[in-house]
Amino acid sequence: GNVYLGEMLGKLRVVVTDPQAPPEAPPDVPLALLRLCYMGAPFAGVSRQATMTAEKEDLHLISPQMELKDAVEEFDKVMGEHDEAVVQFKEKTDAGEDPGADVEDPVLTYKARQGGDAKELMAEGMPVSDEILVALVVDKLKELASDPKGGWVLDGFPATVSQARLLSQALAGVEDRHVTKTAPPPPRASRPSRPKRRSRRRRRSPLGST
Repeated sequence: GNVYLGEMLGKLRVVVTDPQAPPEAPPDVPLALLRLCYMGAPFAGVSRQATMTAEKEDLHLISPQMELKDAVEEFDKVMGEHDEAVVQFKEKTDAGEDPGADVEDPVLTYKARQGGDAKELMAEGMPVSDEILVALVVDKLKELASDPKGGWVLDGFPATVSQARLLSQALAGVEDRHVTKTAPPPPRASRPSRPKRRSRRRRRSPLGST
């Protein structure tokens, strides 16, 4: 039968029998006028192009690596201050002094919690998960909701199919059920190879031409 006709009828049957609601973007994620992302192979000049575009168009430049670095530093700062307060409380208690009120548990922001999870993974020798990177990017976009600039540029992100799916779900509500899976085109029939012709060379007489 016709492969293309069968594929088209299959798509129509799915639409009629199992209709899907259109994706809905989360209400707390702002939609800027200009949303760009630069992707490419390593050392292809992606960061340079993203920086130049952000400067020229007055856009925010968002780098997941920088967001991850800031998140880990914020986590270390909060936990460091908490540990120092615990040490001082213990020293005053041991010296018989009044330590004052008990040390409260550290208050971590959403970004700091992501940084703590990322630090734990890196300490175990594991890569930072795509969920954490996407969460940091989306959290940064929420911070830019009240900024007067007209958009943002993602530097080298998403870099994998998994990151692209998670990012599209977080920003636009697009899930796997909204993506139409198309079958690859049928392979072309290979033509039979023709036998190569052997070139006939004229044999020369050992005595030469007369």
